[in-house]
Amino acid sequence: MNEYIPVIIAYFFGAIPFGLIVAKIFVKIDIREHGSKNIGATNVLRVCGKKFGIPVLILDALKGFIPVASVSMFNCFPIPEDSIPLISALTACSAVLGHTFPIYLKFKGGKGVATSSGAFLALLPATFGIAFLTFFITVLLTRYISLGSSLGAVAMIVAYHFFSIEPYGKTLPITILVWVVSLLVVVKHRANFRRIIKGKESKFGKKNEA
Repeated sequence: MNEYIPVIIAYFFGAIPFGLIVAKIFVKIDIREHGSKNIGATNVLRVCGKKFGIPVLILDALKGFIPVASVSMFNCFPIPEDSIPLISALTACSAVLGHTFPIYLKFKGGKGVATSSGAFLALLPATFGIAFLTFFITVLLTRYISLGSSLGAVAMIVAYHFFSIEPYGKTLPITILVWVVSLLVVVKHRANFRRIIKGKESKFGKKNEA
């Protein structure tokens, strides 16, 4: 039962609303009342600027990276080798769910992009690299972070199934994790898609309250 401790820790660590905390302490605003009203790094970046948005992005990514790396890379917990893929997948999913549905904010959180990115970087670095490249090119061409995040999530699934050379292979727990988290990211961006269609979505580099 002790092997599930990192899964529990990951949720409560992932639920820490760094975007809300940073905006309140340094900018004296409730980020939930500005921009897209989301607590994630993208909204902090848009409303508060790079000085605060980038640190929040890093902190949100670490919420996924640290718990997963403690299991898959550093073996900080007494977990049998054959259980590492399952515990790693559950830990990653727990961290993302913590960010997306934080208990501290009545389960109203961010979209999970940065946190899932950190988790995948620790667990599936090669696959994540392809997804990140997709995200980067999309944002470079369209200036839409939401579109880049969603296409990056789709690329994660495709890369995992067709190009993955990860240490744990295509085990069932990791496969389920990739599908669930990637689809969660896409679903959480459905409002952004509607704004893109209407031409009201904010573009990267522009301060916008839309």
